[in-house]
Amino acid sequence: MDHLKGDFVRSGSALDETGASKTILRAEELAFRIRDNFNFSGIEHIGPDESKVYESVYSYAQAAQKIFKSAETKEYSGDLFCQFQPQIYGLIEDLKTATSEAIDAVSAKSKALFRSEIFHYLSQSDVAIRALTKPFGYPGDFRMLQMLYDDLEPSSTTIGKLLDRFFMEDPLAKAVVGRANFMSKYLLTFIEKFPRSTVHILNIASGSGFDLLPIAKTRHDKEVVIHCFDQEPASLAYTKHQLERVNINTRFVFYREDIKTFFRQIPASQKFDLIYNIGLADYLSDRILIALVENSLRQLDSNGRLLVAHKDFDYVSPTGADWLYDWKFIYRPIKETECLIANEWSKNEYQFEFIYPEKDNIIYFLTMVKNE
Repeated sequence: MDHLKGDFVRSGSALDETGASKTILRAEELAFRIRDNFNFSGIEHIGPDESKVYESVYSYAQAAQKIFKSAETKEYSGDLFCQFQPQIYGLIEDLKTATSEAIDAVSAKSKALFRSEIFHYLSQSDVAIRALTKPFGYPGDFRMLQMLYDDLEPSSTTIGKLLDRFFMEDPLAKAVVGRANFMSKYLLTFIEKFPRSTVHILNIASGSGFDLLPIAKTRHDKEVVIHCFDQEPASLAYTKHQLERVNINTRFVFYREDIKTFFRQIPASQKFDLIYNIGLADYLSDRILIALVENSLRQLDSNGRLLVAHKDFDYVSPTGADWLYDWKFIYRPIKETECLIANEWSKNEYQFEFIYPEKDNIIYFLTMVKNE
């Protein structure tokens, strides 16, 4: 598989950008692992309803292979993608409908079966193979997000580029880029209007730091200190390097810490004027999200503001990410989040606001300010 690049073609232990050891899967090993999870050896013992689901999935996989085979001999172009996108998108939506009544265990096996049958094509996409192998243990790592922000097709084959672009054009992916751009504008306005001479901002799970680049490139008339924490040293090293190249007079502080332990490490006396995270909430259970909000509110200075972004799955389907890339989210529509927050905190104590940036109904932001 010459089209696979870097650590993804090696098995065993590899070193990341900071020298830390990471376990990397060969693409072939991943395919076998998917098939092992499906457990073909026991397929004759499954019930007729379950068997019918798998047979349906298999037929859709064969249809997908025909689409891929038709495209792979052609040169990649925008016109080819415009033909490819609705075919694959429609097929996956039909597949979702065909398996909608399957129980969770059967649904998970169905998706594994589908991916294994088209893995020859998925493995040609740098984007897909990174999502599937999850070198940091989760699909949306800082490298993946940077691919989205770059908005390019990094793969070398026609199929790889088509799948790269299919991912880039997904409404969820577009929303992630829009979310970061919104956050940059929000930060610049917040800093400009902040009444004191020093402003402290905390960025939770800072990722690639794309949203911070405009802040680093701006000369501020006050002292701006932005605290970034992330669990991955490679992510922090990448962000630090990117920001240092363009920074004018913002001070950045970096912490390597897990979300579950960070607030135990930071001094209670360290207060922040703004705490935000834009790529974490829709991976957190209700219990952990509540704990994150509670700990964040505790670290806010007087009149400090908390901002949390979330995808609204009432307005967008994660079907493509789920079936093709094994990329899962916690579905929490805005009304559900509103009830969750209102059950924990009194409106007499905090001002709540839910905002959609630029009338974008895919990403919503919860903001909380303590009433003084």
